Amino acid sequence: MTTPRPRSKRMPAADRREKIIDGAAFAFAEHGFAAATTQIIARRAGVSEALLYRHFRSKTAIYRAVLRRLMKLQDAELAQSPQEVSSALDYVRGIRDYLGREMDLRDGGEGAIGHRLMTASLAGDGRYAKLIYRRALRLRRLGKIEAVFDLVANEGVLSDLRIDPTNATLFVQHVGGMLSINHLSGQRVAPYKGDREAVLRDAVLFCTRGLGISDDVVRQLYAEEGKSID
Repeated sequence: MTTPRPRSKRMPAADRREKIIDGAAFAFAEHGFAAATTQIIARRAGVSEALLYRHFRSKTAIYRAVLRRLMKLQDAELAQSPQEVSSALDYVRGIRDYLGREMDLRDGGEGAIGHRLMTASLAGDGRYAKLIYRRALRLRRLGKIEAVFDLVANEGVLSDLRIDPTNATLFVQHVGGMLSINHLSGQRVAPYKGDREAVLRDAVLFCTRGLGISDDVVRQLYAEEGKSID
């Protein structure tokens, strides 16, 4: 008498849906929305196309599910930023910490997928990139950004030739995004000179000088940590 083979345990529907979203995130990041077919998505998720359509009505529905997940990550990232900026030093520290986090992202995490998806979107139809940029500005609140620049200006450490606060915020995001893409694989793509701390310091100076913030504020930040930028 043969022993019956144990029946394989089926994956719960919710877990299967999450697995599809995982595969879709990789597919959209690699190919962009237009080129990522449902066949590619199914293959990355390890399921059949038929099963894919049991969970999602269309590729657009899958894309929206990926976006919802990445928006949660964006919320988590923004939560790490200082909620209240009471000085120019706070603002510069926030820029330094943001750039450092971007440099330290590596492939394998959802944050890395978000950056690769952003790059694919910028090179494609821009749908995801537009959504993320607009959402970031809305969550940070434009009035709050302008208030920070007024605060920095009142300390006498901001150039008279002021950059628009919206543009300033986006410029810093662009620098962070490129630093992230450059380091995601664990290998530097651009031949930056110096170690991580040297590159981060130069990125901070690049941003603060571009924004018109005095080097003295950056010096103060590093001096508090027993470091020097000179």
